[in-house]
Amino acid sequence: MPFNALLAQQTKKESADEYVARMKNMVDSIKKAKQEAKATGTKPRASGASAAAVTVGKYSTKKASIESAYNFLSIAEKDKVKNFPPVPEAFRTNLDAQDFLDKLTGIDFNAAITKYFKEKSAALSGYCISYQGVKQKAETIVKEAARLKAAFEKNNPSVKFGTNIGKTYISESSLVYLPLGETSFADEVVSAKYGTGNLQFKKENVLNTPDYVLMKKLADNKGIYSLGLNGNLTIKFTDNALVDVNGPDLFVFEAGQIEPTDLEISKDGTSWINVGMINGGTAEVDISKYVKPNEQYYYVRLTDRNTQSTVAGADIDAIATIGAAIKLSLSAEVLFDFGKADLKAEGVAAVKKLAQQIQAIPAAQLNIDGFTDDIGNNDANIKLSLQRAQAVSSILKQELKNKTGFVFKEAGRGNANPVAPNNNDENRKKNRRVEIIVNPK
Repeated sequence: MPFNALLAQQTKKESADEYVARMKNMVDSIKKAKQEAKATGTKPRASGASAAAVTVGKYSTKKASIESAYNFLSIAEKDKVKNFPPVPEAFRTNLDAQDFLDKLTGIDFNAAITKYFKEKSAALSGYCISYQGVKQKAETIVKEAARLKAAFEKNNPSVKFGTNIGKTYISESSLVYLPLGETSFADEVVSAKYGTGNLQFKKENVLNTPDYVLMKKLADNKGIYSLGLNGNLTIKFTDNALVDVNGPDLFVFEAGQIEPTDLEISKDGTSWINVGMINGGTAEVDISKYVKPNEQYYYVRLTDRNTQSTVAGADIDAIATIGAAIKLSLSAEVLFDFGKADLKAEGVAAVKKLAQQIQAIPAAQLNIDGFTDDIGNNDANIKLSLQRAQAVSSILKQELKNKTGFVFKEAGRGNANPVAPNNNDENRKKNRRVEIIVNPK
């Protein structure tokens, strides 16, 4: 990964005179560009990479640089910008960007820059220019997030999980809309086999939402797990499932460049489907060629392709489903008496509460699966688990009778797919359950 290039950008500390000189040059350049634009009747061109360029840290807030710029201001100058809200460490979602913009309501940066330039305050003008750059990034994120959401909903009009559930998340170089929001992310590390390399990080760093932070020392980097050369990582989704939708279905948040990595998916963590290689600057994966409609996958395995880099192996920040189904689980102990299939009063209440979570979805297929532990005859367990699934389904149908677009499918799985080893009473309780998979359609 090109961490060396990133570190090279972290220049030595400037003196106050050097900073003021740099800000003056910046202000002079902007003034000259505006004068040329006025004379020619054209719009001034922005310096640096175009909006279409993909660069590492594209959406960085440059908080440290802005704080450094603030320190060069005099006491009187600091008083003039005291109403500027703090710059966040990073924009992680479109909501972070919108929250920052809301706090900037009423601040006219263009007027401030013009005013302070006339007052010959290069440091203050430069500070406002730097701050305005963060505002423009936030505006870009919010605008692009709205476009991505609209595009996803156009291609998948039935995939809706309710108001304000979906969010747009920010990687180093791109944005991705996740209709299931925070629930989209990996929940459990099943296994992690580090390959060969120079730096190891906690494997749990790949779980939940993106939180990568680049530090001055590579060993201090936060929020990532490096596979190492030829290393592999297997994760599991426990409260959601990977399904096929129109367009990309899975997104891997990597730090730095996207390194060649083999990707496999599985329903049960035993039988695997190879869906190809993440490569060529994209972390989006479309599984449509490899799966059938409405199939749910809970496991993802990544294997490094032995690409040499500063930190050996692909560096994973987070893994998320774009094509997602909700997985809800109810303990049989709450729902039923031991060995019975009649819902207890508290079980009925639990199912009704679960139904409320589904109400916002316009149409879906609901797979209601019953499971038991390994005690007793499995044929009898399959029968019991089916009866329990049917009992839960009956209450759901009553509570969701207004949802004409819902399809209900019940199944008894017996002691299949245990969530914990059947080696003690506590684990057996976990395995006695009813799962509801909600797959919008």
